[in-house]
Amino acid sequence: IGAGGAISKKIAKPLAGKILEPLAQEARKYKSAEEFVKQFELHGGAKTLEGGVLSTKFDKSGGIFTTPSETTAETWRGLRNGKTYQVYLGDRKLIDLTEPKTVEKIKGLIGTKYTVDGEVSTFTKQDYDFLFPNGKADWATFSGYISMFEKMGFEGAKIREGFNVNTALWKNIKPLDKVLTKSQLTDFYNQAKGII
Repeated sequence: IGAGGAISKKIAKPLAGKILEPLAQEARKYKSAEEFVKQFELHGGAKTLEGGVLSTKFDKSGGIFTTPSETTAETWRGLRNGKTYQVYLGDRKLIDLTEPKTVEKIKGLIGTKYTVDGEVSTFTKQDYDFLFPNGKADWATFSGYISMFEKMGFEGAKIREGFNVNTALWKNIKPLDKVLTKSQLTDFYNQAKGII
């Protein structure tokens, strides 16, 4: 794909299936391989896929958690006796709760009405303080406000946990057929852009 060539069989094989061409189209949107590679995260834990996707119903907390850290994903996988999967997040609308500008925008929502399970609620200063204890959000405080952020069109959130900025998704997501290294993803990007 790209300047007259096809994605090599070495790279195409792990990406076999319907995801190959759409992923190549996504790769072409990025200005650099590094930017493209950053769109991939790992999920450790689910034992099986449901209909080929990671499903929110497999996790008691109702989310699919991904991380850029191989160590964190492997820890989650081991704790849950599951598998490690890789997902592309570049086409997901995520709210970044690690960005001070985003936190300020959310503060501006105080007084806004939203619906949870058919019940209308108002986002209050108390809600804001609960959502950002010590000025930072985590999944435990954020999960109660998912429906409000869903109404705003978001499919997940970037949340700082420990040393990582992890992602919490509340929509099912299809993983790649195989976990790829940064080098393999860079090769895929270069071929999609016609660089090699």
